[in-house]
Amino acid sequence: MMKEIAEQIKSMPFWQSLIFFGIPALVGVVGQYVLYPFLLGVGVSEETAYHYQALVVFTFLLSAALVVYVIEGNPLDWSSFRRRFRLFGLDSRGWKWTFGGILT
Repeated sequence: MMKEIAEQIKSMPFWQSLIFFGIPALVGVVGQYVLYPFLLGVGVSEETAYHYQALVVFTFLLSAALVVYVIEGNPLDWSSFRRRFRLFGLDSRGWKWTFGGILT
């Protein structure tokens, strides 16, 4: 199944890769080196500031992924969304890694 999906997804040129990975990287840098210190400066605790800046960054990334999903012309239904973002169930090995990661 994964091979079929990989064959359907077209490779992007290098300049598009720079845009699609460079902009999120820039957002992450701004979150870490601008937003995080700002939140600390206004009196937010370190842990809370980190979580807020991460929430802002990941919300932006999720929004960008959804916009690109629509721009690609994908249908707006759960099965297509699930297939495109590879949201498949975990096998026993995947669950072991998940629980191991939670426990550490």
